[in-house]
Amino acid sequence: MEKDRAKPSFIPAVEGHALAILSAHLFNWMRFGKVNKDLSNTDVVVHGGKFYAVAETHAAQEFDILTLDAIGEWDINGAWDRPFTAHPKKAPVTGELVIFGMQAFKPFIELGVVSGTYVRTKLS
Repeated sequence: MEKDRAKPSFIPAVEGHALAILSAHLFNWMRFGKVNKDLSNTDVVVHGGKFYAVAETHAAQEFDILTLDAIGEWDINGAWDRPFTAHPKKAPVTGELVIFGMQAFKPFIELGVVSGTYVRTKLS
């Protein structure tokens, strides 16, 4: 969205005074339908032969490792609807990916385990 507008558009909604954060959340939600822009820039995770960029405050973003083009959000076939940890852990024997995500409403934190044989379903 910001690229199309050729200027920053989202109001920062992560740090600062509580009232300023709340106001930024509300304004961003009203303007864009989301609190923060998609910014997964903390870590790169490889799972099931796919590459994901992750950050604590956003959904994991699948990308093409050769072109760096974004493919889309990784919601684990609809089973994950919250931010994705930036530092998931892979079980060495099973290959399972252990993740967690936090939100401002209940349940505040959820733990998830993604199969080591996870295969992304192709969308038609």
